[in-house]
Amino acid sequence: MTGSAGAQFPSFGQLSVLHVTDGAGFNPAARAKGFPSLQAYAATRTREMRSAVATAGLEAAFHALGIRELETSFHLGHRVRN
Repeated sequence: MTGSAGAQFPSFGQLSVLHVTDGAGFNPAARAKGFPSLQAYAATRTREMRSAVATAGLEAAFHALGIRELETSFHLGHRVRN
């Protein structure tokens, strides 16, 4: 089989996308990119992810853990156990 894993997604049926981080980083990074707040930056990153899936012509159920980017390693152990 040739191609990347992403090329195989349509054959999987219903996809589930687990969005682990909020993608926002910290305030200085958000402000440097022109966002007024981390929440605005996180919302934009979520829209980008959903748009990429839609652009690929895929349907997916989205699940968000909402962990702040750059803090993921501090939370995954707890999230996996629960």
